[in-house]
Amino acid sequence: MAWAELLIVKKLFGGILAGKFPARLGFHLTPVKAETLRIESDLPYGMAAVTFRFPRSNSPDHAAVQVRAGVLSSQRGELYGLVRRHVSDAPVTASVRPTAG
Repeated sequence: MAWAELLIVKKLFGGILAGKFPARLGFHLTPVKAETLRIESDLPYGMAAVTFRFPRSNSPDHAAVQVRAGVLSSQRGELYGLVRRHVSDAPVTASVRPTAG
């Protein structure tokens, strides 16, 4: 973010006082069962998919996951630069699509 934008943000939001967050709710994650997905394809290259556990659509955290998914899959942001930095010249496609599970 450029300094001018940062100054605008501080001017607009700097006066908001810090507040206390409510205590975090406990959670219990059950073990994840590994699965292999095989799809016939005529594509001239291989693909890999890495999946993560996401909150269900009725969870209060679902909206935050939607925002995070958009940030992680955007090729315009700094995070995508990290993906490109750690991968060879091979094409990279990032797609983050949370689904209820």
